[in-house]
Amino acid sequence: MSDKKGGDVDFMSQAPPEKTSFKHFLYNPRTNEVLGRTFKSWAQILLFYIVLYAFLAGFFALLMFVFFHTLEDSRPKWTQKDSLLGNNPGMGYRPMHPNADVLILEFKPTDPADVKVWKEGVDNFLKPYKNATIVDQMADCNYNSTYLVGNKACKVPLPVLTNCTEESSYGFATGNPCVFLKMNKMFDWVPKPYSYNEISEGVTAEKKEINMPEDLKQNILQVGLYNNVRNNTKMNIVQHNIWVSCSNSDKDQNVTWTYDGFSNDAKMGDSAYADKYPIMGFPTYYYPYNMQDNYLSPFVVVQFFNLPKGETVKMSCQLWGKDIEINRQRRLGMTNIEILSK
Repeated sequence: MSDKKGGDVDFMSQAPPEKTSFKHFLYNPRTNEVLGRTFKSWAQILLFYIVLYAFLAGFFALLMFVFFHTLEDSRPKWTQKDSLLGNNPGMGYRPMHPNADVLILEFKPTDPADVKVWKEGVDNFLKPYKNATIVDQMADCNYNSTYLVGNKACKVPLPVLTNCTEESSYGFATGNPCVFLKMNKMFDWVPKPYSYNEISEGVTAEKKEINMPEDLKQNILQVGLYNNVRNNTKMNIVQHNIWVSCSNSDKDQNVTWTYDGFSNDAKMGDSAYADKYPIMGFPTYYYPYNMQDNYLSPFVVVQFFNLPKGETVKMSCQLWGKDIEINRQRRLGMTNIEILSK
């Protein structure tokens, strides 16, 4: 054959590929191929993947072995300042809105269904504290006892409540809601409370000023008195508490609040002076938290009055103790509570 220029061109022609059926694809008797591969090829690729995945599984197992051998069953690996939580406690409150995305306590006192929702929220919070099976496994602790070594948590006896009772729907039915404040659990955190003299003088032994609200200060000092005289047993209460105060930035709202929980600690060791006193803080004998069995956090009950209808009230409650930093932006040592009574 010649090209257009008249030259001779020699070339080799290739035969068309052999047509194969699906049956031949499954097994070709001429080449002994199964699914397009010979037995030798299948053996080689199977061996390759066995070695690959065995290596990956072994590498993963080695990493998990190293990882779990750096952990302890009884405590987190990173605590206090070495952890993301730091060594400064925060504070939370109950009840909270059933919708986790809603942070405001919005309720209508005249709506029984609405009041029931908030009442059930408090009931669910208090349920473990009323569970006899749990409570019986806990230790009896008080201001005169040192913290028990071991994995037993201290009992949290329910305080004597006056207005914030189940029968009154915890104040939501009357428009005076009760809020239960509690500190966030921090592993190994040991509270450092103020002494009676430090609170009285308004300055710590380290010469750091204590800007505690005057009403809280006077209430605390009163707890340490018996017949208007300082009493060692009652001062022991004052010096083993991290205190709580609340404030409202909008003074025009005229909102007031009181501590509703009272205690009658007959196990103080001196029953003559173990009369009722308001629970305005968190007793230090509940700390440190070390993952004790059935651990329950102590709480402070605050009831709010004179809430303006249809207007959001922004309350701020904070802790009072040594080495507790108050940072409103990061919500350290405090919590914000928004309440809307409709």
